[in-house]
Parts: sequence; C-alpha cells; structure tokens
Amino acid sequence: MVRGEDMSRIGIIIKELRQIKNLSRTELAEGICTEKYIYLIEKGERTPSSELLILLGRRLGEDLLAQFKFSNCDDPVTISKMQFKLGEQIRQGEYEQGFLLTQEAERYSDNTKVPWKHMLKANRILCQMQRSKEYEQAIAEAEQALASMEKRFNVGFCGLFYRLIQLYAYHQLGKNEDFEQLLRTMFSLLNLRYSFHDTSTN
Repeated sequence: MVRGEDMSRIGIIIKELRQIKNLSRTELAEGICTEKYIYLIEKGERTPSSELLILLGRRLGEDLLAQFKFSNCDDPVTISKMQFKLGEQIRQGEYEQGFLLTQEAERYSDNTKVPWKHMLKANRILCQMQRSKEYEQAIAEAEQALASMEKRFNVGFCGLFYRLIQLYAYHQLGKNEDFEQLLRTMFSLLNLRYSFHDTSTN
C-alpha cells in the first residue's frame, strides 16, 4: 500500500489527469475498480494500492507512482511535467533551453519546497556552467548550496547531484587532486547512506 500521508494529493493528481484526458470516472474505472472508488480516491477518502496506481496510470498514460513524489506540491501535474522536461533538455545537451526553463520554474511556489528547490538550483547551476564554462563559479555555488542544505538532503540524491557538478568542473579544470578527493567523499557518503555490507558466508 502506498503511504497514507498526503494521499488526498494523489487523488487531486488522478482527477486532474483524468480531466486532461477527458475521461469520466466510469471510463477510468472500467475493468479496474468501481466508479465510486475513483470518486473516493479523488476526494482523498481512500488510499489506492501501488498495484491500483499502476493500472490507473496505464489508462491515463502516466506513471502515477512517479507522480506520487510530487504529492506535496499545490500543482503536482505542472511541476512533474516541468521537472521531466528539464531532465530531457539536460540529457540532450540543450543547456540554454534548460537554463530558461529553470528561470520559468523559479516563479512557481512549489519549487520553493524541498526537495524541488534543491533540484531546481542544481539544474540551474549545471545549465549555467555548461553555457558559460565558468567552472570555478559552479564549484563555489554548489559548495554554498551544500553548506546550507539540510543534512538528509546533503547526503542524499540532491547532495550527490551538486557533487557531480563539482566533479565535472574539477575534471574540466584539470584539478585531479580535488577530483579524486571529492570522488572518495562521494563513495564514503554512498556507503554510509546505503550501508553496503558483505553478507557472504565463508
């Protein structure tokens, strides 16, 4: 079962996606569950299982389990689509467009919430670095962001993202000692976070 907290938000997401697809509750529910159950989910009075979210997501053409991570947003559908588009632009090396999108995204109040504010800032630093080739500036901005970040994000994915930016910048600058030291730090953090242990028997 998906966690119960903020489940009214996943109901809002389902309702909005259903309306975007111009589906009635009956059409969405057909062969999956009852129309009334969809109604109760959308009202936040029922908690859908992970399996149900997968089935409903297939009908809606969306990954509802992925959407769930945006459930603390006031406009989760817009924010999720914006984050996805930004990720695509960066993967394709479209850093100018990515930088412009980060500027647009900063106008949304949802992007002042964690972890999205951290992800957005990291994306902005990355896009700006690739546009300007100002690697020292990127290293300094990433370091400042890490210093002000809550510990749980610093040692998590957000912190890893900032350190990857620094790692790339060190490589471009030919700062091999800094590169190797940061790489060791990242391995230590990953080992600490995921507690890798040798469970093999002799």
